[in-house]
Amino acid sequence: MCTVVQAQALDVHRFEPAAVPTVLPRVLQNESDIQSSSEQQNQSVQNEALAQISGSELSQHPTVMAQLISQAIQQQQWPLVELLIPEYEEHADADPYLVLYAKGALYRHNQNYYMAIGAFKALLYLDPALSYVQLDLAVMQIEDKRYAEAMSTLEVLLERPETPTAVRAMASRYIDSLQKLYSPNVELSLSYTRNDNVNQASAERTLELWGATFEKNPDSLPKSGHGVSYGVNVTKLTALQGNHSLWLGLQYRGTYYWDQKDYNERVLRLAPAYLYQNHRQWLRIGPVYEKTWLGNQRYGDRFGVQAEYGQQIRSQHYVIPTLEYAYKNYDDSRLRPYEGNVYSAGLSWVFQPKAGVSLSAGAYYQQDYLRDKAESSRTISTRLGGSYRWMNGLNVQANLQVGKRHFDAPHFLFGEVRKDRELALSLGVWHSKFNLLGVTPKLVYRYNRVNSNMPALYSRTSKGFMLEIVDLTF
Repeated sequence: MCTVVQAQALDVHRFEPAAVPTVLPRVLQNESDIQSSSEQQNQSVQNEALAQISGSELSQHPTVMAQLISQAIQQQQWPLVELLIPEYEEHADADPYLVLYAKGALYRHNQNYYMAIGAFKALLYLDPALSYVQLDLAVMQIEDKRYAEAMSTLEVLLERPETPTAVRAMASRYIDSLQKLYSPNVELSLSYTRNDNVNQASAERTLELWGATFEKNPDSLPKSGHGVSYGVNVTKLTALQGNHSLWLGLQYRGTYYWDQKDYNERVLRLAPAYLYQNHRQWLRIGPVYEKTWLGNQRYGDRFGVQAEYGQQIRSQHYVIPTLEYAYKNYDDSRLRPYEGNVYSAGLSWVFQPKAGVSLSAGAYYQQDYLRDKAESSRTISTRLGGSYRWMNGLNVQANLQVGKRHFDAPHFLFGEVRKDRELALSLGVWHSKFNLLGVTPKLVYRYNRVNSNMPALYSRTSKGFMLEIVDLTF
């Protein structure tokens, strides 16, 4: 057996569980359409009776129809409103104010905000002094994420001296909420962390090559590290016009190991984006730049563009496709083979049946076109995740991701194409009622494993606990 000093095999590809969207963009949840069987039966009988007389007695009494429409709106009997409006609208004595209000309310119930807002604007054109209608208009604009329009509508209410005190108070509260939405959002995090493989090394102690067995240098084996992970995340939303906004994300995060300082890592990320959103969907697209430091040295940077689209396909169900392109660049000339283009795409499904409960699944594809074709690769992975909050305050969150990574050309030492199987698992537990100085500690376990057909260099396992002791948002 020969003893050699082996340079650390660097693998810049990191396989981590994809983030579960625990907080989706504020998409309006559908109102419950569930009615008891007796209510449905009574309403069906009432609609049938009205349908039978609508062409005769009822159509001859517009005042009665107006009263029925008003009552149906108050009781949220939307099928009845939909049945009565066409008959009532055709009557010569129909009240145009009631017609527009009923149509707008019905459109709003059906989440057709474009038509609902149009109907309420037409009503205000007839009578700008309808303060409660204008307040309803502002609320609909907020629900449809037209924040700039909502702010203008609310400010008009405050400017008018004749606005009722109750409406003025509600308008002020909505304006305060919108101003908070526009204000910078700052998140701080601090965690104790332990990692038994900070250098992402294989635990194999020998290397079989050219018919000989080589013993690895001990410095090439996994190293344990203890330290703290920290982060500052700042986001800012600036409303433009209609459903259009500008979104700015700035993040600085890192890990400090007091016993493995060569592997301290810091990342600065800047991600401005254009954002379109309404009550059912959102689109965010923009450039991304990241700068990384390893130890006390500049390590590399990454710049590109990313796009995310979210659609509410059913009540409480969302699909989220993503696309991203990035170019990786390294400061150390020895890492030039790892430079190149990275393309990735993903599709996630999220289900939120109730507050505190979330399920998600996703599939992802990544293609690395690097300078060295032997380091270029294709990765396909799938993910499952979920979170649950019990009534007593106990919270559990879990993510599991598995994938396959296939390289494009034979390895320069082994003469065969490298193939990896990757697994990443994270599990978090915390209790809402247990807090220290207003902070709820969160215990997180992370496990990562790579099984490679070249185990002496690339098979590796890393695991460790994190105790999140600070998680503040303001």
